[in-house]
Amino acid sequence: MGRFSAADSCYWRPLETLPALRAGFDTGAPGGWNPGGGGGSLYLVTCPSGSGDIRGGIRWSASVPEGGGVDIQALAHQSVERLLLEGPYIESGPRPEGTGLVGMPLWMWSNPVPSRTGPASAGSVTVTATARARAIVWSMGDGTTVPCPGP
Repeated sequence: MGRFSAADSCYWRPLETLPALRAGFDTGAPGGWNPGGGGGSLYLVTCPSGSGDIRGGIRWSASVPEGGGVDIQALAHQSVERLLLEGPYIESGPRPEGTGLVGMPLWMWSNPVPSRTGPASAGSVTVTATARARAIVWSMGDGTTVPCPGP
C-alpha cells in the first residue's frame, strides 16, 4: 500500500504511471507543475479508518512523506533474505556408486524438506516469508531434464 505516514495515518505510494486526470481535479500540485520536471511527485494515498471506511486519492507532495511508519515492502525483502534455503534431499536407485544395468529403469525421488521461514520485524509489525518446494527438475547430465510437478 506504500509508506505509512503517522502524520495523517495514511499510506503513500508513488505513482509509476500517471493517470489521465480530469480538468479541475485537485491533486494539491502547485500551478504549472509538470510530471517529470522535478519538484515533487504524485502519490496514491490510502487512508483506512477504524470503521472500515477508506478515504484517499491522488495527491501531490514535494517530498516523500515522513512519519516514522513501517516500510512493509522493506520488511518483506528482509524476510525473504533470511530464509536460508537448503536444497532437497534426493535419492536414486540404483545408487550412483552402485551397479546398474543398461536399459533398466532408474528410480529418482526426493524426501520432503521442511519449509523455511524468515521473519522480519519492525515495531509491532512482523512479516514472515515461507518457502516450500513446488517442483523438482532433474538434470540428467546429458542435457535432458525430467520435471516432477511436486516436491
